[in-house]
Amino acid sequence: RCKDRGRIMKQSVLKASGLLIYVVLAAAVILLPGSAFAVDVRLTDDAYTSSGAPAANLGTRPSLVVQGSTARAYLKFDLSPLPASMSGNDVGKATLRLWVSTVKGAGSFDVYRVAGSWTEKTITHAAAPVLGSAEVVGVPLTSANVFTFVTIDLTLLVRDWLNGTLVNG
Repeated sequence: RCKDRGRIMKQSVLKASGLLIYVVLAAAVILLPGSAFAVDVRLTDDAYTSSGAPAANLGTRPSLVVQGSTARAYLKFDLSPLPASMSGNDVGKATLRLWVSTVKGAGSFDVYRVAGSWTEKTITHAAAPVLGSAEVVGVPLTSANVFTFVTIDLTLLVRDWLNGTLVNG
């Protein structure tokens, strides 16, 4: 959910990228000491939905639009590069870096868990999965963020995925 307007540039493989307002997507998982290393995970699906086009599938669009409650972006990651024996307790830090290239007005956005299955080829506003709890609330965006990265801590969410508490969409 975003209280601002903007678009997100999509990128199919994450290295240092993101989720909102012409953003390039990226996620990294950093393990706890003892097995200290970082792993980039791959974005498998990304799409946005719009209440202005409730039956439209916008998953093939080159950018993701986030605009208040009328347009929401969805991201799904492949966690298979992580060691099979890894549990959420092994994660010291997990972040999502967002490249911001446009902010039409100062505001903020929230990051929510997605509580149901979806794919970028089938998701629509009318058939979007239910959103779960908010992971991060009130990430601020202003014109000062344009052409910079915004980093969001998603450690608890990644731990829940790895512990099986939450399905990764």
